[in-house]
Amino acid sequence: MNALKSVFNFLGRFLTSTRIVVTNLITFIFLALVFIGLISVFIPNDRSIDKEGKVVILNPEGVLVDQEVQYSDFQFSLGQVEQIQTRDLIKLIQSISKDEDIPAVLVDFSGLSYSGPTNLIEISEEIQKLSELKRVIAFSDRYTTSSYLIAAHADEIYIHQAGGFDIQGIGGYRSYNKSLYENLKMKVYNYSQGDYKSAVEGLTRDSMSDFDKNKGRLFMILYGVSTKKSLPKQEVFRKKRSKNLQIHISMPLVKPLSTT
Repeated sequence: MNALKSVFNFLGRFLTSTRIVVTNLITFIFLALVFIGLISVFIPNDRSIDKEGKVVILNPEGVLVDQEVQYSDFQFSLGQVEQIQTRDLIKLIQSISKDEDIPAVLVDFSGLSYSGPTNLIEISEEIQKLSELKRVIAFSDRYTTSSYLIAAHADEIYIHQAGGFDIQGIGGYRSYNKSLYENLKMKVYNYSQGDYKSAVEGLTRDSMSDFDKNKGRLFMILYGVSTKKSLPKQEVFRKKRSKNLQIHISMPLVKPLSTT
Protein backbone atom coordinates (compact mmCIF):
# COMPACT_ATOMS: atom_id res chain seq x y z
CA MET A 1 0.00 0.00 0.00
CA ASN A 2 2.82 2.35 0.85
CA ALA A 3 4.53 1.53 -2.49
CA LEU A 4 1.40 2.43 -4.48
CA LYS A 5 1.05 5.65 -2.49
CA SER A 6 4.66 6.53 -3.29
CA VAL A 7 4.06 5.99 -7.00
CA PHE A 8 1.07 8.34 -7.02
CA ASN A 9 3.00 10.92 -5.01
CA PHE A 10 5.81 10.77 -7.54
CA LEU A 11 3.40 11.12 -10.46
CA GLY A 12 1.73 14.08 -8.77
CA ARG A 13 5.05 15.86 -8.20
CA PHE A 14 6.11 15.10 -11.82
CA LEU A 15 2.90 16.45 -13.32
CA THR A 16 3.07 19.55 -11.15
CA SER A 17 6.66 20.22 -12.17
CA THR A 18 5.83 19.60 -15.86
CA ARG A 19 2.86 22.01 -15.68
CA ILE A 20 5.02 24.71 -14.11
CA VAL A 21 7.79 24.28 -16.72
CA VAL A 22 5.34 24.33 -19.68
CA THR A 23 3.49 27.36 -18.27
CA ASN A 24 6.72 29.27 -17.74
CA LEU A 25 7.96 28.34 -21.23
CA ILE A 26 4.75 29.57 -22.89
CA THR A 27 4.89 32.78 -20.83
CA PHE A 28 8.51 33.33 -21.84
CA ILE A 29 7.77 32.85 -25.54
CA PHE A 30 4.80 35.24 -25.35
CA LEU A 31 6.82 37.93 -23.56
CA ALA A 32 9.68 37.49 -26.04
CA LEU A 33 7.34 38.01 -28.98
CA VAL A 34 5.85 41.11 -27.36
CA PHE A 35 9.33 42.48 -26.67
CA ILE A 36 10.45 41.87 -30.28
CA GLY A 37 7.29 43.53 -31.56
CA LEU A 38 7.87 46.62 -29.42
CA ILE A 39 11.45 46.85 -30.64
CA SER A 40 10.39 46.62 -34.28
CA VAL A 41 7.91 49.45 -33.76
CA PHE A 42 10.32 51.92 -32.17
CA ILE A 43 13.46 51.06 -34.15
CA PRO A 44 13.34 52.60 -37.67
CA ASN A 45 13.59 50.06 -40.45
CA ASP A 46 14.78 51.62 -43.69
CA ARG A 47 13.81 49.34 -46.58
CA SER A 48 13.96 51.98 -49.27
CA ILE A 49 15.50 50.94 -52.57
CA ASP A 50 18.17 53.06 -54.19
CA LYS A 51 16.69 53.78 -57.63
CA GLU A 52 19.52 56.02 -58.80
CA GLY A 53 20.81 54.81 -62.18
CA LYS A 54 18.57 51.74 -62.17
CA VAL A 55 15.74 50.58 -64.41
CA VAL A 56 12.70 48.39 -63.89
CA ILE A 57 12.81 45.12 -65.83
CA LEU A 58 9.43 44.14 -67.25
CA ASN A 59 9.82 40.55 -68.42
CA PRO A 60 6.58 38.56 -68.20
CA GLU A 61 6.97 34.81 -68.74
CA GLY A 62 4.10 32.58 -69.75
CA VAL A 63 0.92 32.85 -71.78
CA LEU A 64 -1.01 36.11 -71.98
CA VAL A 65 -4.71 35.38 -71.47
CA ASP A 66 -7.93 37.28 -70.82
CA GLN A 67 -8.88 35.04 -67.92
CA GLU A 68 -6.75 32.50 -66.07
CA VAL A 69 -7.93 28.92 -66.55
CA GLN A 70 -7.75 26.29 -63.82
CA TYR A 71 -6.23 23.08 -65.19
CA SER A 72 -8.45 21.02 -62.91
CA ASP A 73 -11.35 21.99 -65.18
CA PHE A 74 -9.88 19.90 -67.99
CA GLN A 75 -9.81 16.13 -68.20
CA PHE A 76 -6.60 16.16 -70.23
CA SER A 77 -3.65 18.45 -69.73
CA LEU A 78 -0.34 18.80 -71.56
CA GLY A 79 1.37 20.33 -68.56
CA GLN A 80 0.81 23.42 -66.49
CA VAL A 81 1.82 26.70 -68.08
CA GLU A 82 2.20 30.01 -66.30
CA GLN A 83 -0.74 32.24 -67.21
CA ILE A 84 -0.64 36.04 -67.17
CA GLN A 85 -3.94 37.88 -67.15
CA THR A 86 -3.93 40.89 -69.46
CA ARG A 87 -5.57 43.16 -66.89
CA ASP A 88 -2.90 42.30 -64.31
CA LEU A 89 -0.10 43.16 -66.72
CA ILE A 90 -1.86 46.41 -67.65
CA LYS A 91 -2.15 47.36 -63.95
CA LEU A 92 1.56 46.69 -63.51
CA ILE A 93 2.49 48.89 -66.48
CA GLN A 94 0.21 51.66 -65.24
CA SER A 95 1.73 51.52 -61.76
CA ILE A 96 5.20 51.86 -63.30
CA SER A 97 4.00 54.89 -65.27
CA LYS A 98 2.78 56.60 -62.10
CA ASP A 99 5.99 55.98 -60.14
CA GLU A 100 7.99 59.18 -60.50
CA ASP A 101 11.13 57.55 -59.04
CA ILE A 102 11.45 55.12 -61.97
CA PRO A 103 13.57 56.72 -64.73
CA ALA A 104 13.46 53.94 -67.31
CA VAL A 105 11.98 50.53 -68.10
CA LEU A 106 13.59 47.55 -69.82
CA VAL A 107 10.91 45.60 -71.70
CA ASP A 108 11.80 41.99 -72.46
CA PHE A 109 8.97 39.85 -73.84
CA SER A 110 11.21 36.93 -74.83
CA GLY A 111 9.49 34.73 -72.24
CA LEU A 112 5.98 35.47 -73.51
CA SER A 113 5.06 32.32 -75.42
CA TYR A 114 1.66 33.30 -76.80
CA SER A 115 -0.77 36.19 -76.77
CA GLY A 116 -3.93 36.89 -78.72
CA PRO A 117 -4.31 39.84 -81.14
CA THR A 118 -6.56 41.91 -78.90
CA ASN A 119 -4.32 41.35 -75.89
CA LEU A 120 -1.29 42.45 -77.89
CA ILE A 121 -2.96 45.65 -79.01
CA GLU A 122 -3.98 46.49 -75.43
CA ILE A 123 -0.46 45.90 -74.10
CA SER A 124 1.04 47.80 -77.04
CA GLU A 125 -1.13 50.82 -76.25
CA GLU A 126 -0.04 50.72 -72.61
CA ILE A 127 3.63 50.55 -73.60
CA GLN A 128 3.03 53.56 -75.86
CA LYS A 129 1.60 55.54 -72.93
CA LEU A 130 4.53 54.40 -70.79
CA SER A 131 7.04 55.60 -73.41
CA GLU A 132 5.54 59.09 -73.20
CA LEU A 133 6.52 59.28 -69.51
CA LYS A 134 9.55 57.01 -69.19
CA ARG A 135 12.50 55.96 -71.25
CA VAL A 136 11.65 52.52 -72.63
CA ILE A 137 14.33 50.08 -73.76
CA ALA A 138 13.23 46.94 -75.61
CA PHE A 139 15.20 43.69 -75.73
CA SER A 140 14.38 40.27 -77.10
CA ASP A 141 16.14 37.05 -78.02
CA ARG A 142 14.35 37.32 -81.35
CA TYR A 143 11.61 39.52 -82.70
CA THR A 144 8.35 38.09 -83.98
CA THR A 145 5.31 39.97 -85.18
CA SER A 146 3.97 40.01 -81.63
CA SER A 147 7.12 41.16 -79.84
CA TYR A 148 7.85 43.74 -82.53
CA LEU A 149 4.40 45.29 -82.11
CA ILE A 150 5.27 45.97 -78.46
CA ALA A 151 8.93 46.89 -78.99
CA ALA A 152 8.03 49.43 -81.68
CA HIS A 153 7.17 51.98 -78.98
CA ALA A 154 10.56 51.79 -77.28
CA ASP A 155 13.19 54.52 -77.44
CA GLU A 156 15.87 51.91 -78.06
CA ILE A 157 15.60 48.39 -79.46
CA TYR A 158 18.18 45.69 -78.81
CA ILE A 159 18.42 42.09 -79.91
CA HIS A 160 20.62 39.21 -78.86
CA GLN A 161 23.69 38.78 -81.04
CA ALA A 162 22.54 35.29 -81.97
CA GLY A 163 18.92 36.40 -82.41
CA GLY A 164 16.98 37.36 -85.50
CA PHE A 165 13.69 38.50 -86.97
CA ASP A 166 10.65 36.40 -87.78
CA ILE A 167 8.10 39.04 -88.72
CA GLN A 168 5.49 37.48 -90.99
CA GLY A 169 2.70 39.99 -90.67
CA ILE A 170 -0.96 39.10 -90.32
CA GLY A 171 -1.93 35.73 -91.70
CA GLY A 172 -2.36 32.07 -90.97
CA TYR A 173 -2.10 28.53 -92.34
CA ARG A 174 -4.52 25.64 -92.21
CA SER A 175 -4.75 22.20 -93.79
CA TYR A 176 -7.95 20.55 -95.04
CA ASN A 177 -7.86 16.76 -94.85
CA LYS A 178 -11.31 15.43 -95.72
CA SER A 179 -10.08 13.45 -98.76
CA LEU A 180 -7.13 12.11 -96.81
CA TYR A 181 -9.39 10.65 -94.14
CA GLU A 182 -11.68 9.17 -96.78
CA ASN A 183 -8.74 7.45 -98.49
CA LEU A 184 -7.61 6.10 -95.15
CA LYS A 185 -11.15 4.80 -94.48
CA MET A 186 -11.45 7.06 -91.46
CA LYS A 187 -14.79 8.59 -90.58
CA VAL A 188 -15.06 11.92 -88.78
CA TYR A 189 -18.03 12.49 -86.48
CA ASN A 190 -18.87 16.18 -86.10
CA TYR A 191 -20.88 16.89 -82.95
CA SER A 192 -20.76 20.69 -83.20
CA GLN A 193 -24.01 22.64 -83.25
CA GLY A 194 -24.91 25.76 -85.20
CA ASP A 195 -24.88 26.87 -88.82
CA TYR A 196 -21.29 28.13 -88.94
CA LYS A 197 -18.69 26.13 -87.03
CA SER A 198 -15.38 26.59 -88.81
CA ALA A 199 -13.25 24.97 -86.10
CA VAL A 200 -13.78 21.50 -87.60
CA GLU A 201 -13.51 22.48 -91.27
CA GLY A 202 -10.01 21.05 -91.44
CA LEU A 203 -11.53 17.63 -90.78
CA THR A 204 -14.77 17.90 -92.76
CA ARG A 205 -13.74 19.88 -95.86
CA ASP A 206 -11.07 20.03 -98.55
CA SER A 207 -11.19 23.82 -98.81
CA MET A 208 -12.16 26.86 -96.79
CA SER A 209 -15.86 27.71 -96.68
CA ASP A 210 -17.11 31.07 -97.95
CA PHE A 211 -18.25 31.99 -94.46
CA ASP A 212 -14.81 31.31 -92.99
CA LYS A 213 -13.18 33.29 -95.80
CA ASN A 214 -15.35 36.34 -95.16
CA LYS A 215 -14.88 36.06 -91.41
CA GLY A 216 -11.10 35.73 -91.75
CA ARG A 217 -10.88 38.60 -94.24
CA LEU A 218 -12.88 40.90 -91.95
CA PHE A 219 -10.75 39.95 -88.96
CA MET A 220 -7.51 40.59 -90.87
CA ILE A 221 -8.74 44.00 -92.01
CA LEU A 222 -9.83 45.09 -88.54
CA TYR A 223 -6.71 43.70 -86.89
CA GLY A 224 -4.49 45.31 -89.52
CA VAL A 225 -6.11 48.72 -89.04
CA SER A 226 -5.83 48.47 -85.24
CA THR A 227 -2.20 47.36 -85.49
CA LYS A 228 -1.28 50.17 -87.85
CA LYS A 229 -2.89 52.76 -85.58
CA SER A 230 -1.00 51.45 -82.55
CA LEU A 231 2.38 51.72 -84.27
CA PRO A 232 4.17 55.08 -84.01
CA LYS A 233 5.84 56.96 -86.80
CA GLN A 234 8.72 54.81 -87.90
CA GLU A 235 12.14 55.13 -89.36
CA VAL A 236 13.41 52.85 -92.09
CA PHE A 237 15.74 50.10 -90.95
CA ARG A 238 18.77 50.52 -93.18
CA LYS A 239 20.43 47.61 -94.93
CA LYS A 240 23.84 48.46 -93.62
CA ARG A 241 22.59 47.92 -90.09
CA SER A 242 20.92 44.66 -90.98
CA LYS A 243 24.27 43.26 -92.12
CA ASN A 244 25.30 43.13 -88.48
CA LEU A 245 22.53 40.58 -88.01
CA GLN A 246 23.46 38.64 -91.16
CA ILE A 247 20.13 39.45 -92.79
CA HIS A 248 19.28 41.65 -95.76
CA ILE A 249 15.91 43.21 -95.28
CA SER A 250 14.33 46.63 -95.04
CA MET A 251 11.68 47.10 -92.40
CA PRO A 252 10.31 49.94 -90.26
CA LEU A 253 11.63 50.35 -86.75
CA VAL A 254 11.35 53.15 -84.26
CA LYS A 255 15.08 53.47 -83.74
CA PRO A 256 18.12 51.93 -85.41
CA LEU A 257 18.74 48.50 -83.98
CA SER A 258 21.91 47.74 -82.05
CA THR A 259 23.42 44.31 -81.40
CA THR A 260 25.38 45.31 -78.36
